Amino acid sequence: MKSWGSGWAGICGGLLYLFFGAAFVITHGSTTFNRNDTWLGFDNFDYGELSFVNPILFLLLTLGFERNADYMGKRGKFGIKLTQVSLVLQAISHFITNNTIDLEHDWRGPIATNGWILYLFSVLLLLIGMLLWGLSLVKKEDYRFLACLLITTVVFSIAMFVVGAWISNNSDGSQMWEVAFGLTYLPVGLCWISLGVLRLSKSRALARGCSVP
Repeated sequence: MKSWGSGWAGICGGLLYLFFGAAFVITHGSTTFNRNDTWLGFDNFDYGELSFVNPILFLLLTLGFERNADYMGKRGKFGIKLTQVSLVLQAISHFITNNTIDLEHDWRGPIATNGWILYLFSVLLLLIGMLLWGLSLVKKEDYRFLACLLITTVVFSIAMFVVGAWISNNSDGSQMWEVAFGLTYLPVGLCWISLGVLRLSKSRALARGCSVP
């Protein structure tokens, strides 16, 4: 995929992901009360129906990075392939959970449950894939920023997920859980935006006739 196309896919996907994170915090509700507020005229279920778009945009971004992927080595190639598989599974899980049933009334039914299980599995694969991708670049001087970005995203994502889970199990149902869970969107969204900017910068360098690794 062209550098500019994958770059804009990453930037748009990252911004949309952060927007959905904010929408979750504002509309979702707490651990004990389903508030289901509206924001900009839409509720949490409306936003959920569009959530499958994010992993598709992120997939387009990774396809751009996969071009001329010899610099990654075998571990990096496996990592980015695993990342791509996880994004496909994540898009499927979002679509199953949010677009095939009335989630407001069937959120504990078998379809929603299986969709969430698939989503959690895809997140695990995504973190492993990004970690392997990042570790493969640590010793390559030209790609250390990319390596740091990927690894840091994995670490902060896990940390915020643990914080959110702890609050969910120990809080009295306050909005703190929503905020903690919403913050899990932050490192991933910023990561994809940064990766998109990197792809665009490469596109501009190539357009000027510069040599880009």
